[in-house]
Amino acid sequence: MVRSIRNISYKNDTHNKQNTLDVYYSSKDSLRDVLVFVHGGKWKHGHKNRYKFLGRNFVRKGLVTVIIDYSLSPNQIDKIAEDCAAAIIWVHQYVSKYGGNPNRIFLMGYSSGGHLIEFINSNTRFFDQYNMTNPIYGIILLDAFGLD
Repeated sequence: MVRSIRNISYKNDTHNKQNTLDVYYSSKDSLRDVLVFVHGGKWKHGHKNRYKFLGRNFVRKGLVTVIIDYSLSPNQIDKIAEDCAAAIIWVHQYVSKYGGNPNRIFLMGYSSGGHLIEFINSNTRFFDQYNMTNPIYGIILLDAFGLD
């Protein structure tokens, strides 16, 4: 059975509804690989609700799935990437509550979401500010903007 917890705030900014994520899981009894999905939308639109089907489908394949929202343009790319990094840090800290392995976090990004995850993965400053090493185990780029 697929379970989900929706609209979890991953930052202490309660005024920004974009800084939320949804966790999809089946049980909490074992540590499963984790897939974090970052949507595309030219950095200016898109919403995690469009990808609920991914959450359900990947759970059926044995993963814990997290789908995130993040601030959009006109924010600068660094701000957008910082939001995504904050979501990844939240996942690393809390995913074990949902049966996820915090040492096996894979990111999947579509279009501009692919650009964001590669930008975060290749730049340690997003994690250095939290005094932690990069928790990303692997990335999957789907039609990543600028990386074709």
